Amino acid sequence: MQDTFLGHSEVFWVGAQALIAAAGLLGLFAYVLDTRKMRLLQTEMRRASFTPVLSVSKQQVKPSQRTLTDSDGKEKRDLANAIAKVTMDGYYDLTLDITNIGQGPATGVAAWVTQVSSKFEFKGDDLYPTVKEAQYAQTAPMQVARDETTNFVWSQICGTGAALFIVECKDVALGTHQLQILAVPDGRQSSRNLDVEARMIHARGDTFGERLIRFLERTRDISRHVDRILATFENSD
Repeated sequence: MQDTFLGHSEVFWVGAQALIAAAGLLGLFAYVLDTRKMRLLQTEMRRASFTPVLSVSKQQVKPSQRTLTDSDGKEKRDLANAIAKVTMDGYYDLTLDITNIGQGPATGVAAWVTQVSSKFEFKGDDLYPTVKEAQYAQTAPMQVARDETTNFVWSQICGTGAALFIVECKDVALGTHQLQILAVPDGRQSSRNLDVEARMIHARGDTFGERLIRFLERTRDISRHVDRILATFENSD
């Protein structure tokens, strides 16, 4: 009877160790998931400490003073755009005062505009690439410091439809960010007003350095937890 019990006891201990190992794996997975949430929170807080956030604080629209050439080769003013009351059927200049209300500086700033369909709408959180037809701003700084306000000037924008203005910048970790501005003429006769919709889009994990740091941090945490489990088994022996 005792030999039979001892024989079955070996099976019992093997099964018990298997259960302990399974419980350890479940604990490891739970720890990894919990650690991932904490890491994401820490990453967001760390990124927020150096992320620029651009905001439009003021806009000014005025008719463009375009110079054309008539059939005789003489220059003449586009009077339709030079008069005081101008409709958006012509061309306009746009000046935007943009303030960096984020925690970090905006570096490597580039600003451009492209014509879009009147049915264009912002969808998702995509960054818009430059296109061949893009028109770059005549005045734009290379850097916008924290709490700094500076102006961006675009000239001779076609007023027959909607326009998408992009102010793109980098943070200190080389992450890409865009202030996206959709400007649509309000359509009223003798009006120089624009209906403007603006949003700030931040790229997430778009730099190799950020991905590498997160990978090393997760690998280190998993390795430490595995070491604790192995040490527990060694102590139980």
